[in-house]
Amino acid sequence: MRGNILVVTVVVTALCSGQAFADFVKPWDDLVTDPLDNEPSWIGSGVTVYTVNAGTYTVGFDESKSKNNYAAAGMNSVTFVYGGSNTGHLVGVPSGTFAVRNGKDNTFAELLLVIAVSAASLPGDFSCTITGPEWTAPGDPGGTNSNARDLSDDFVWYNPAGYATGRPSGYYADFMDETVAVEGTDPDHEGFTYAFDNGMVTVFSLRGLSIGPYGGTADIDYAFENLPGKAVFSVYAKLSDLDRVKHTNRSTADNRGGTPVSTFEVKAVPEPCVTALLACGLPMLLVWRHKWTGRRV
Repeated sequence: MRGNILVVTVVVTALCSGQAFADFVKPWDDLVTDPLDNEPSWIGSGVTVYTVNAGTYTVGFDESKSKNNYAAAGMNSVTFVYGGSNTGHLVGVPSGTFAVRNGKDNTFAELLLVIAVSAASLPGDFSCTITGPEWTAPGDPGGTNSNARDLSDDFVWYNPAGYATGRPSGYYADFMDETVAVEGTDPDHEGFTYAFDNGMVTVFSLRGLSIGPYGGTADIDYAFENLPGKAVFSVYAKLSDLDRVKHTNRSTADNRGGTPVSTFEVKAVPEPCVTALLACGLPMLLVWRHKWTGRRV
C-alpha cells in the first residue's frame, strides 16, 4: 500500500529483575490457537503486546503472497544497522548508537523496541536508557516530545512454557486451509529471542517518527551500565492507518533459505575484579606457588 504511514514498534526484553512499570506485567499475551485452522499462529488477528509508555498494541502478520516463501509477510521489513552492516547478528558495545532501517515502500511512523538481557536477575546498580528522535504531536507544531526513557525499572520476568514462549513472529505450523493441507514454516515458531527463551522484558514505543521508504533510518542511542548478561534487541513496525502491527526484523534463520537475519545485541562487560584476577592475579599466584614450593604449575 504505497503512500501509507508505517508505525514501527520496538520491544525490549531482558533476563533480569527490577521494579516494573505499574501497568506492565508481561510483554504480550500467550499465543492462542486459531479457531479456523486449529493451530497456534501469529498470522491474522494477532495478540496484545504491552508497552511501558504507550498502552497496548496488537501484533498479527499477513500470510505470504509468495508460493515459494512459507513464512508470513513482513518478516524482513525492518533491519538493524550497526558498524556499516544491516544483516547478521550484529554485536555492539555497552553504550552507543544503532539505526533501524526501513526496507519497505511505506514510511514508518512509530517504533516498538524489544530488549532482552540474558541473566536471572538485574543488579541494583543496573541501568538501561534509550533515546530516539524527538517528535511533534499533531496539532502542536511548536512543541516537541521526547523519545527518551530510563528503562532501568521497567523490566519484568517472562518465563512462559511451550509454544507460546516465542516472540510474535510470522513462523507457523502445518494447518488445514478448509480442505487443503498447508505446509508450515521451518522452524514452525520462534523463540523468545534467537539466543535464549526466557528472561526479563520491557517494551518501549518510540513515536512521531518519519522513516522514509527503501533505506530511510532512525538513529537510536542506548546505554547500559552493569549489564549482567547479553542483551538482545528486536523491533516491530506498524502502518499508522491499521489497527495492528504486522512488520518486524527477521531474527531466526529460515531453514528453507531466503532473507538473512538482522538482529542487534550488546555483550556484558566482565566485572573489573574478575578481569584483573584473570589478567594479573592468577598468573602471579601460580608464579608464587612455584617459587615457594618448587612444584611445576
